[in-house]
Amino acid sequence: FQLKDSLVCGKGTAYNDTLVVTGGPCDSLFITQFQFREPDTTFLSGSTCLASEAGVFTQVLSDAFGCDSTIIRTVQLLPSDTVRIIGKVCDKAKALHDTLFLKNAAGCDSLVLRDIAWVGIDTQYLQATSCLPADTGLAVVVSPGPFCDTVRVIQTTLIPFSVGRDTVTTCDLQTPPTDTLLLTNAQGCDSLHIRIFIAKGLQASIEASPERCRGENNGSIQVVGLQGGTPPISFTAAGITQGSPLFANLPPGVYSISVSDAAGCALLFNFVQVASGEVLTVDAGPDQLAVAGSTVEVELTASAAPAQVSWTATDAVQCPTCPRTAIGPLSTEQTVTVSIVSANGCTASDALLLSLERRATIYIPTAFSPDYDGINDRFTVYAGEQVIAIESMAVYDRWGNALFLGEGFPPNDPAYGWDGHYQGRRMDPGVYVYVVILRLADGTERLYKGDVTLLR
Repeated sequence: FQLKDSLVCGKGTAYNDTLVVTGGPCDSLFITQFQFREPDTTFLSGSTCLASEAGVFTQVLSDAFGCDSTIIRTVQLLPSDTVRIIGKVCDKAKALHDTLFLKNAAGCDSLVLRDIAWVGIDTQYLQATSCLPADTGLAVVVSPGPFCDTVRVIQTTLIPFSVGRDTVTTCDLQTPPTDTLLLTNAQGCDSLHIRIFIAKGLQASIEASPERCRGENNGSIQVVGLQGGTPPISFTAAGITQGSPLFANLPPGVYSISVSDAAGCALLFNFVQVASGEVLTVDAGPDQLAVAGSTVEVELTASAAPAQVSWTATDAVQCPTCPRTAIGPLSTEQTVTVSIVSANGCTASDALLLSLERRATIYIPTAFSPDYDGINDRFTVYAGEQVIAIESMAVYDRWGNALFLGEGFPPNDPAYGWDGHYQGRRMDPGVYVYVVILRLADGTERLYKGDVTLLR
């Protein structure tokens, strides 16, 4: 048996190696223990003032066991310092410009540049103004500066008190003629300004006239009494601008009137009313039914007393210009027209119809006696040839009960009349009411109402 240690350079895991040797009377056992040693790396740093000595350097050596050992050395370059010194001096002898070579704290070269300039005394000549006489003249002021003194020579002149005048045109007639203003001018001094006002405003009034008659749209508005202003003068109403102060042919309504001139002055009249015109109406009266050859009276009714009246008709008019007149004798059916004119010249007209009554011979008895003596036994209507039929005839008692109703029978025939009975019973003597409708030959109908006395 034999044990042996062996060292291996590099990375790995330690292990044992066993060797058995047979031969002779006994076996031999050899055990070798292998151990690994990793490479050794050392990092070093430094600095130098020389560029040739700066950089990264690597050196490989062998350690005590025969394995590699690496040394890595980093050398940093230290730059040289350059310093510039700039200054100013008031003493010309202390001005300089030179260069100094020195060593800095790291032992490297250091360059110092010195530039010290000479600055002389600053003398300034200034101009100034003042509103106060006491501040005028020449003054010398010495002011300490950051390096040297500054001498300021100041010449101050006086700004005199100023007085200005101007003229202003105004539209306000109430503005006072002059105004005095105490101001401050551009230099900050007091300034007196006198302003003279020239008033060129407008003065006027409005006259509005209504339309003459309703619907004519001929109202007007006129600007009157115009004074002042700068020509040309313009007038505006209802969106219309014109040179005339008169606006004619205006419908009723409320208007705004403006008056303006070339200088920009203006007058405004609001709520100017143009009233509606006169409403004239006339009524000739109702239509009338008259007999041919007769004379009828007519009379107008008007909304206002007419200044003129004119009646026209087919037949003669007794007084064509009178509010009340007569027409006739009537010869035919006709339309009568009346026209009137008011004091304002407004007109109105109306008409009525004069119809001729067609007379028919009609007789309705006021009594009858149903006693069967052959004389006036039945109640009926007697008429001439103008009546062609009795459309209906009804008889009522005093309580309104219908006792008889006949329709569509001829006149003058008692057989169709009332016999004084109701439902087969004789009616008592008394007064009864009738309603009769007759049809005439011209196709018209006539209504007759009255009472009849039944006698026994």
